[in-house]
Amino acid sequence: MKEKKCADLWAIFQLFAPPVETVAFLALLFFGLVNLYVFHRFKKPLLPLLVALFLSFSVFFLNSVLGLLFFLVGQTLAFYAAGKR
Repeated sequence: MKEKKCADLWAIFQLFAPPVETVAFLALLFFGLVNLYVFHRFKKPLLPLLVALFLSFSVFFLNSVLGLLFFLVGQTLAFYAAGKR
């Protein structure tokens, strides 16, 4: 009986849970917007950040894992470039 109840709960969860790609895209979008705000607020050059965001969103639609990797590497390089100035 307990196994049946767990199976029913799992089926309900799967019904309302968004796909992993949607969650990853929303995380990418959220952190990209936060970074844009931070760069704008502290008057840092936006071009490296915009290039990194464009590349990561473009690659994300080809492969979500590679898009997230591009996002992380691009953000790191953009913050490094902003810190050097």
